[in-house]
Amino acid sequence: MKEILKLDHIQKFYGNHGNITKAIHDISFSVGEGEFAGIMGASGSGKTTLLNCISTIDTVSAGHIYLDGTEVTEIKEKALARFRRENLGFIFQDFSLLDTLTIFENIALALTINRTPAEQIEGKVKEMAKSLNITDILNQYPYQVSGGQKQRCACARAIINRPRLILADEPTGDVKLVRKMS
Repeated sequence: MKEILKLDHIQKFYGNHGNITKAIHDISFSVGEGEFAGIMGASGSGKTTLLNCISTIDTVSAGHIYLDGTEVTEIKEKALARFRRENLGFIFQDFSLLDTLTIFENIALALTINRTPAEQIEGKVKEMAKSLNITDILNQYPYQVSGGQKQRCACARAIINRPRLILADEPTGDVKLVRKMS
């Protein structure tokens, strides 16, 4: 199986001089293509910080992160936005939807930023919305829908460009699952 993500002795410190907080201490693991990896821990244990480092939103204090063999910790600032846009999908804990855009527009935003031709956007958004069962809310605004619907919108926006890696911070926090027990 092809290795898509590799973390090699990642460390993250905050503060300076005598007041240093170690948020991440010596984390190493790899994820193969098609695999799912979950990071679990107590509140405040560094899970979101780790995701922020993997996504290049934050920088590591030590160690190396590789995506498809490219060391992301060495990508220059000017190239980071393009790298994120072309390779990463984000599902944030707080959804990060824009309240002034409809659900359709929030999903389409990812395509627009990636310079998808305008004539393709509507079809792609509707197909993605159908797969996530949110077609009936596409013309509504985030403040008009439930938390689970917002989360599915955030998921649609994250995966619509078919990124190499999807980073999700509590992606099912507002999605309720019911299973019939026999």
